[in-house]
Amino acid sequence: MNRLIFIWILGLLSLQAMAQQAITLEECYDKAIAYYPLSQQEQLLQSANDLTIEKLNKTYLPKMAVNGQASYQSDVTKVPIQEIPAFSIEPLSKDWYKLTLDVNQIIYDGSQTKNQKQVEDIGMKIDKQNLQVEYHNLKERINLIYFAILLQRSNKEILQLHLDNLNAKIKEVKSGVENGVLLATNENVLKAEILKIEQSVSEVEANLEASIRIMEKFTGMTISNDAEFIVPEIEVNTGTPENNRPEMTLFSLQQEKLEASKKLTGSRTLPRLSAFGQAGYGRPGFDMLKNEFTDFYIVGAKLSWNFWDWNQTKKEKEIMGLQQQIIESQRQT
Repeated sequence: MNRLIFIWILGLLSLQAMAQQAITLEECYDKAIAYYPLSQQEQLLQSANDLTIEKLNKTYLPKMAVNGQASYQSDVTKVPIQEIPAFSIEPLSKDWYKLTLDVNQIIYDGSQTKNQKQVEDIGMKIDKQNLQVEYHNLKERINLIYFAILLQRSNKEILQLHLDNLNAKIKEVKSGVENGVLLATNENVLKAEILKIEQSVSEVEANLEASIRIMEKFTGMTISNDAEFIVPEIEVNTGTPENNRPEMTLFSLQQEKLEASKKLTGSRTLPRLSAFGQAGYGRPGFDMLKNEFTDFYIVGAKLSWNFWDWNQTKKEKEIMGLQQQIIESQRQT
């Protein structure tokens, strides 16, 4: 019977040991990022960019519109000829009506759509990289909390060892006092030291619990006070620390977007070619001498070229160049 009870107690102790939480730094990273309010933004940013690119791709699809117009005018065109027997020209009505279907098709837009898509893609990368910067800052905060917990645990163990040594020592002193070998003042000094260490242990335990509660708020986990925090392995990074920071990638993307924006701005001064068509019904039609409702149509091509904008494009590029210099100075600080 006693043997069964002993085995049962051993089983409970084993289960308790297995049930103890073991928490790693990487786990805290993953939980904190998943729990972070901005964690859902990355997918939303990608979806928004996909919709924007889809919208820009439709720039090259034909644009169709139905237009209607009714008007009354004070005068109309007249043919100033004398009346000819058996021949007459009916004067135009002053009320005009027109219903048309207009179609426009872009053939070449100076690469504006292409450059706009590039700007949008880089803009999305910048937004995503901003999230990486936020995640990096979050990881740094997790590092501070995690290593604070490890340090407080270590301090508690050191204090506890010191306290155990003092308790063992005070037993020896008590024995010496009882045997008249030592003075009672020696025992009082040790008691005061023990009290001081116990107060330090209480402070460390309070700080440890506070750090664990803060870790819970950052990660959304439920962490017991006796949870084991695994000491992480320190990886030696042979690269330049500054180049590994997400802010450096962010600066590069910002420079890249400004360069793409320069191309987009420059495309405004390039020629544009489009085709158009119009089919309609109204009075009068294209034959102005027929005062009757008739159908009509027209097709053609149109070229437009805003080759001079009073150096506005040049000034915008200069402004972007200055912004690139500002970003470069931020990179170097």
